[in-house]
Amino acid sequence: MKKHFLSLLACVFFLCSCDKASPEKPTSFSLVLQDSLLIDQLEPRYLIDYDAAKGHYLLSSNSYYQYMEVDESGNILSKDSIPWDGPEAVSMILGMGYANGKVALVSDSKGFLFYENGRPVDELKVPYAYTSFNFLPKLSLLPWKGGFLYPRFMAESEHEGGFTDEFYSKTYSDPLFSFQKEGDSIRFMVSLPEEAQFLDGRFHGSLVLVPFLKGKDLYLLDWIRPEILHYRDEGGEFIHQRTINLPFDKWVGYDPVPMNQASSFYESFGKKMPGTVRDILAVGDYFLVQYQNGISEELFPQAKNESGRMDPEKIYQLNPPLLAVLDQELNVLAKGIELPQGVNGQMVVNKQGELVGMKNPSLSSTEEEGLILYRMKLIVD
Repeated sequence: MKKHFLSLLACVFFLCSCDKASPEKPTSFSLVLQDSLLIDQLEPRYLIDYDAAKGHYLLSSNSYYQYMEVDESGNILSKDSIPWDGPEAVSMILGMGYANGKVALVSDSKGFLFYENGRPVDELKVPYAYTSFNFLPKLSLLPWKGGFLYPRFMAESEHEGGFTDEFYSKTYSDPLFSFQKEGDSIRFMVSLPEEAQFLDGRFHGSLVLVPFLKGKDLYLLDWIRPEILHYRDEGGEFIHQRTINLPFDKWVGYDPVPMNQASSFYESFGKKMPGTVRDILAVGDYFLVQYQNGISEELFPQAKNESGRMDPEKIYQLNPPLLAVLDQELNVLAKGIELPQGVNGQMVVNKQGELVGMKNPSLSSTEEEGLILYRMKLIVD
């Protein structure tokens, strides 16, 4: 293991004081750099998933067509690619991750494909033609009751009537998930609660679902609102329990528009960058929520370079990835915890209970001869 110690001390990146009224609750949290792994790979790859049973990290290119698996010490176990043409070609990959010990991807037309040693070994066909307009920040293929639960794909037939008010409304009123089990018909399930802001008759943008399943509890992020939707499995149906609003400081909200003006929704994104809630992870007795506050209209011009284009490094400085710590009842115990400089993108929790993230070379002033994974530990005081 190649170690990159960035400090002579513990490298505590952030210390957050919490409510001290209750002596039974921890008073502070800190994120400590444990170690870093150097991967002998010069071409860009990005951390996308972790298999706790095997202790393998999955990294891929931006398009997912090239991927590699790495062990706990940073050793490359395999490098594989998905073919562009030929009998096993995949025309577009919408997402990739691990599922039941295999590398899995979802294509724009073939459903889910499972790979071992770079070869397809199984598939989960979606039994209808669906569109490729499905943004999957995570694969989100969840083993459940002998089958798989995953965010529902929009059917091509839903476009037949055009982009009408009814079409946009169904974005929020239709079931959110599909469930498939071998030998059974596909089931559509899980709905937004009646009080959800998405059902107020206005357009709030496309739903980008990030689910986390723990036992009978399903925790759901919708990407653009600082909230967690909590559902529980009751007799094979996920019933909404409550919605937890996350009180993030300096949060930049989006601007909903009338349903008949849905096509203009993203115009405001040229003036500001709304915040996003990107992931929820379990670490010991706590949940970690990864989020970014966004960039306000006042600060937005500072995110551009001299030519007027958006500058990734400036965006990172103005809108860094942050973490919040929640207890098992989803109370926010700490927020605004910063990550090591240059770390962004997908993060995972390894079997040691450490948070692992990748250093983005384009966001760091230090040039490395390979890819770097940071292993970080949540310290509770």
